Amino acid sequence: MGGHTFEHNGRDVLNHFLIDKQYGDYLTAKGFSVSEVLKKATLPEDLFARPVPSLTPAEYFRFLEGIDTLSPDAQTPLQLAVS
Repeated sequence: MGGHTFEHNGRDVLNHFLIDKQYGDYLTAKGFSVSEVLKKATLPEDLFARPVPSLTPAEYFRFLEGIDTLSPDAQTPLQLAVS
């Protein structure tokens, strides 16, 4: 029995977190510099400009760590997660 891969632009999307393109705007509205978050997470600067932004599990974890590191207080990451 053969396995199936679902690819978009050469990336296996079943092993990626799809990120809403508007999330960059949401972070900006919450006071974050999106470019600083992406830089801290060593992610591409054009992530939110891509047709289907997606992250591997390791990239997603770095993205969340970048948000946590640049948060003004301990409550902000939690507020982002529940909103």
